[in-house]
Amino acid sequence: MEDREAKTVLEATTLDTCMRSLQRDLENLRAEQAREQCMMGEILSLLHALAAEQRPECVLHTHIRLT
Repeated sequence: MEDREAKTVLEATTLDTCMRSLQRDLENLRAEQAREQCMMGEILSLLHALAAEQRPECVLHTHIRLT
């Protein structure tokens, strides 16, 4: 019976470690996605400004929302 309990505790500990690792990975991915969205917004803004300088009559006045 003690072996079974020890194995259960070990498996629970391993599962907890895996869950914590996955949580850290998820947090890192969210932070990376936020940085990339910010960069994409800046790139779109710069491209819009460049297009406006090149051909102002062709620039559409639309708003692109990154979510």
